[in-house]
Amino acid sequence: MQGSNTHRRLAPLAALWAALGGNGACSSAGRPVFPYSDAAWDGATTSDGGAGPDGGGKQDARSDGGAAEDARPAPQACTDSAACPARHFCGVRTRTCVSAVAELATGASHTCARHEDGQVTCWGLAEAIVAGGAAVLPPTPMGSIQNPRALAAGVNLSCAVTEASQIRCWGNRPGTILREAGEPLTGVDRVLVGNGFGCASHADGIFCWGQNDFGQLARPLDQGGSAVALLALPGRRTHLGVGIAVVAHDGSSALCAWGRNATKMITSADAVDVYTEPQCRPVPDVQELAVGDTHACVRHGDGRFTCWGERYYGQLGIGGTGTADIAPPGSPTSLPAAVTTLAAGVSHTCVLLADGRVSCFGRNQAGQVGPDPGTPEEEVRQPVFVTGLPAKVVGLASGSSSHHTCAIVGDGSVWCWGANHAGQLGAGALSVEPTRSSALPLEVGF
Repeated sequence: MQGSNTHRRLAPLAALWAALGGNGACSSAGRPVFPYSDAAWDGATTSDGGAGPDGGGKQDARSDGGAAEDARPAPQACTDSAACPARHFCGVRTRTCVSAVAELATGASHTCARHEDGQVTCWGLAEAIVAGGAAVLPPTPMGSIQNPRALAAGVNLSCAVTEASQIRCWGNRPGTILREAGEPLTGVDRVLVGNGFGCASHADGIFCWGQNDFGQLARPLDQGGSAVALLALPGRRTHLGVGIAVVAHDGSSALCAWGRNATKMITSADAVDVYTEPQCRPVPDVQELAVGDTHACVRHGDGRFTCWGERYYGQLGIGGTGTADIAPPGSPTSLPAAVTTLAAGVSHTCVLLADGRVSCFGRNQAGQVGPDPGTPEEEVRQPVFVTGLPAKVVGLASGSSSHHTCAIVGDGSVWCWGANHAGQLGAGALSVEPTRSSALPLEVGF
């Protein structure tokens, strides 16, 4: 409930946000605080003097054994998108033609994009992108990551499913994810990054690695974490998400979850805080799954969605003043148009509707829900439409470590809103500023 100080703060990212000083301050009128033309931003370099991974990082071999060097032609100069080839737009910062963005992944302090031409760019906190260097980076080509199948981002870490269907990570824990036998985990469909751990969907089931302090690896707590990927749930799963719990669905009717149950993400049992073995139940008609830090949502075939878990900030989208956590499977919610995409952040949720509009709800201390900046409630309990987007939205992203949201519009450009303390909105920030944010969508400065 708004204004209450009695709610237990269960999210493991709460301390991270407090350390960064996030308090809900928003930029005036939602305009970029730092201009795109700032020469200091354009000249940002990594600690080795190279312009990000495309400079100093080119000697790093790709995980699939291919050369890291990018052989694409030099970018074409432009004054507007009309001068660019099909499926390209004119970058607002570089004034060069940029390949349309096909996928986004948002972390705690950075964002990454997969372009239709196979290139990957990342922006925000340098530690999450190149493990050091400048405090904040503009959209930076990841020269050693080419043609990935999928992206993921978390706390100072990003990962990609490579062309060889392996997992290649970069940031503060770079490398290729291995199996217990020591060879790369191959045959991966999707990868997700949580707070200190990761999971991947595979033909054999769900594999997880990293910390196990809350049973994230589906192993007894006294076994500790693992640097290699362990099979946590046998059998192919179509949908996967990670927060304080790992949630997976087989695309038919079985929903399984394990990890921390502090907000009833797994079961209704108040007395059970951690499940080290998957708990499964029937949840039919699941077309998509999105997992925030302490809540989860599924999209149904009829365009409705259902959320469960922590309700304190209104992130389940069911309105009302109640704050009690809700166990799965929850109750379906309808909006004015069918929902086509889900995006769940730390404590907020956004959905893309069939008509191209975006609706969000939940915690809004940094403007990540994105209503009119004149109404900066900390909690938005009823779904509201995001204003300030230039065109219909075709793609949407947030993540279980993110207090920001990003959208792809029709021309392939990207607009982001919410927390911007480390430049994760890509709108010209030069340094870390703990209270910087924007409730109005800002165009990413490609």
